[in-house]
Amino acid sequence: MAIISSYPTITPKLADKVLGSNNVDSYNDPVPGNPTVQYSMESVKTLVDQDFIEQINTSRLTSYTPPRDNVGEPLIFGDVTLGGNASNTKYDHTTGQITFNTTGTYYIQQYYLSSSVGASQPYILFKTMQNATSQIGPTVVERWDSPNSADRHRIMVENIVNITIAGTYYYIWSCNPTDGAEASLTLQNVGGFGTDTPSAQLIISKLI
Repeated sequence: MAIISSYPTITPKLADKVLGSNNVDSYNDPVPGNPTVQYSMESVKTLVDQDFIEQINTSRLTSYTPPRDNVGEPLIFGDVTLGGNASNTKYDHTTGQITFNTTGTYYIQQYYLSSSVGASQPYILFKTMQNATSQIGPTVVERWDSPNSADRHRIMVENIVNITIAGTYYYIWSCNPTDGAEASLTLQNVGGFGTDTPSAQLIISKLI
């Protein structure tokens, strides 16, 4: 094989091809032996041009206190159902169910504005349940010192998930554990300066 620098330099076209190693298959499972394969420049461009496109953006505009127990319940974000069976995702405001109607890579962003009752050390937990049977990812633990109930604590939870089966659905749960001070998700009115800050917000984007 000649030295690479001896080959001519040209401007690539979409029909041109390059060599590479196939490390994972279409399900992101490892490919044994990482065989050498060809990629068209067009397929490389398609991959590089992908971006996360927002599918669902819903907010809770009321305050809410999760159950003070070690069980919890699914969170309800906005009060309007978004998406449908023909869309990539659907959010059901009556149950909090998030359904992924198409396979692919999704970016899930959760934002919360929390407060406590008086001076305390509030303690709140979040988890994501798939198909109501198995937990996805670790439990999110938030515990902080709060001098008074007027203080606000911002909580951000972000995950990238790969959905391999259409129809997979998630619930996001929360609770106030019994061994900590109670925390609430609190709507913040801003007195006409701008839009109110929601107590909970859910944004779901898909890699397209």
